[in-house]
This record gives sequence, structure tokens and C-alpha cells, in this order.
Amino acid sequence: MALLKLGGIITEMSGKLGGQSISQTRNGVTIRNIGQGPKMPSSKQSQQRFITAGIANSWQHLTQPQRQTFIDGSVDYKYVNQVGEEITRNGFQTYCFINQNLTVSDSINLKSAPIFIPINPPVIQNKSLNDSEFVIQADNVEVAYSYVVYCSINYSLGNKTFTGIPIEIIQIDSAQLQLGFDLVPRILNTFTTEGRRFKAVIQVVAINAATGNRDLTPQTIVQQIEFSGLDLPLISYYDFIDNADDYFGLNNGVLSMASVSTNGIINSALNLSNFNESYCNYGNDPSLNFASLIPFKPFTICFWVNISALNAIPVPVHRSSNNGRDVSYLITINNAGVSSFVVYDGTFVNSIRANNNSQPALNTWHFVCAIATSATDLKLIIDTDNTSTFQAVGAFTQIRSSLYDVKNSDFPVPDSRAFAGKISEQIFINTNIDYDTAMIIRTANLNGQTIIDIN
Repeated sequence: MALLKLGGIITEMSGKLGGQSISQTRNGVTIRNIGQGPKMPSSKQSQQRFITAGIANSWQHLTQPQRQTFIDGSVDYKYVNQVGEEITRNGFQTYCFINQNLTVSDSINLKSAPIFIPINPPVIQNKSLNDSEFVIQADNVEVAYSYVVYCSINYSLGNKTFTGIPIEIIQIDSAQLQLGFDLVPRILNTFTTEGRRFKAVIQVVAINAATGNRDLTPQTIVQQIEFSGLDLPLISYYDFIDNADDYFGLNNGVLSMASVSTNGIINSALNLSNFNESYCNYGNDPSLNFASLIPFKPFTICFWVNISALNAIPVPVHRSSNNGRDVSYLITINNAGVSSFVVYDGTFVNSIRANNNSQPALNTWHFVCAIATSATDLKLIIDTDNTSTFQAVGAFTQIRSSLYDVKNSDFPVPDSRAFAGKISEQIFINTNIDYDTAMIIRTANLNGQTIIDIN
């Protein structure tokens, strides 16, 4: 129900506001609910509705003298509504208010109104010593109070939340609050964060467990929670914001008939056309060679692709010579229904490869993660599919240690191998990762976090 207060500035109103339709009729201003289809409540919503209904129904079972105590005592139970007016609860509302608070604090419900005692709201302080804890503390605590902590958490970028509404995560007593209480273990037990950094927003509601009165204006406290993260040895990371520069400044990309735009999986994307002259060149720094050990140094390449047109053998990432005869590694996407990650021993003859039968659809973002562990262990993950098969061709000995450039697209053979589409959140990692780590990166990206946020 909406409250409408007209005054000297606003004298008439009509239209829609939230789920209400406001219109002028011959009887004055009317507000009607806008019809909506059925919506299944969450388990917590269902539980709260059950508690509220149970308390409301119990009002009729009180004796008249019991009800009268709440009617007489309601004069002290005031609140400020959404339009700034101070409202005094009636007896029924006071009964429900007191006993809902007692239920939250795990106290016995009352059948007669208690003597009204104003709440002494706690002055909550954030006593965290570092970003991996969220310690709250207050000196002005009351032994009779139960302190209920409500929390919602956001990813560190943007406004996307793990939950739409604050959730009760714990009740603590006066001794715990006065000493200082770390909320992080309880937050991690309530929310699925998967090791990602997040921002916790809490409110501590003081409830008198004897009288059922509570603080109506609790403090809001925010704490950024930082963990050690994945701690991966990143070589290069490309967010493609404004350009193709490496986040670490080591392997900056140079665009050729390509562009970047703000339509990536998180931030921006590299846009490549359907011909070989459209590419991004990252140079030939030894950090992207992976040839320091025999057969090679383990490495990982992760990125997102959005394919706009499907060539015969699209190659979004490769390191090879200008004639295509001297190849270190390449990744193909949806080559006749098969995607491949291939490491070469100099020529097309000797190679090891991981083949994934996933067929990424056009004009949709797909997660790609190529993992090179050893001469007998390559993997290619497409989205969540980890069912790649290993294949050895010829007599592979070690990765080709070439001086040629790493590129997106522009594989040096006919245009049938050019990649057409967008690439976003590209990462080169100086080790092999496991499937679970790849999924943490994928999930974090889907929720607005870059590798920098979670590493």
C-alpha cells in the first residue's frame, strides 16, 4: 500500500508508481494495485510470513484485559513512516511488533504488554585490523539485549549482490559485542563467495529480549573483504578498455584494422573482422614463449569469445611465423564442431593437442581456457565443459622456441582461419591451473569481477 500526502507543492498526482496505479476519479485520487502474476516466495520469506501470520492470529486468543494492556501501552510505540510522519502503533500493531522482535531474539512471546523501556542503541565501531576480517565492537552494550546482525554482500565491482535483501546471519550477546566479534566466518557460512573479494554491508539491530522493543534506526557499516585470492603468476591481462595494453605493461597489443569497444563480458572487448588484416599483435617477448623447459613450461590462456561469423578454422589466439610454418601454439574455435588447443614442435607434423567437441554458438559469449601441463596433458575448457581429449601427432619433443609474435587472429594462411568476433578478459598465466580455478575465474567474470579482483 502506498501513502500519498498532497500539499502546497504537489496538489494532484496520476500515473504509475512501483506496483501502484494512481488515477483521478470523481471520488478523488485512487490508488490501485497493478495486477501481477504469481511469484514464488523464497524460503526465508515463507518462514517470515508464517511467523507473522502466527503472531497476528494469536491476538484473538488473548483475553480482553490482556489486549487492553497492549492498547494502553501502544502510546509509547512510535515510528516514522515513508513520508516522514510520526505514527503511533495501535494495540494490535504493538502486540505484533513486540512479539515479532521476541521471536527474532529467540525469547518467549508475551501475552501482556511490558513496561515500555526505550532502547539504548549501540554505537558500533569497525575494529578490523586488516581486510580479511570484519570485527564489530561497541562499548555501550546492555546485558538484556540481543544484537541481531543482518548482512548483504556485493561483489567488489558494480552493484550486483549475492542476495537481494539483507539476511540475518547471527545473533550475538552483549559480552561478544563488547569484546569484539569477527563476522567473516559467519558471512562465509551464509553466502557462497568462492574466495572472491566482496563488500559486506551490515546492520546491527538491538532487541531487548525481555520487553521486545528494538532499535528502529540501526547503524549501517560497510567493510571491503579482501582475501589472498588465487595468487596466480599472471603474465599479461587485457581488459581492452580504450586500447589493447597489457595491465602489467609488459606485452602491450597493437591494433591493425581492429578496434575496442565497451561491449565486453565485463568491461570492453577487442573487435576483429572476418579477414586476416584485422588482428592485435602482442609482440614476441620471452614471457609468452614458454620454452624455457623441456618439453615446455606449463602455462594457461583464458579469454571470452563472441563469434560473429564462423570460418572453416577460426584461430583467435596463436604464436607463429608469418608464413604459418613455424608455430608454437594456437587455439581454434568450432572447427567443424571441434575446438582445439595445440602445442607444436616447430612444424605442423609434430604436435600435442586437446580437442573439445563443444560447439560455441554465434553472437553469444563463451569462456575458453587452454591449459598446458605437460607433453601428455593438455586441456581445453569451453564454458563449463571439461571433456577434452588428448592427442599426440608425430614425435613431439618440445615446444617450438620461436621469435614470432603472439596475436589475436591473423593466422598466416588464407582467410578461412581468421577469427571474426569479439575477445574479452584475456589472460596469460605462467603456470597450469585446474578446472576448479578456471571455474572461479569464469564465475567471477560473469558477476562483474576481473582476474585482478580475485587474484
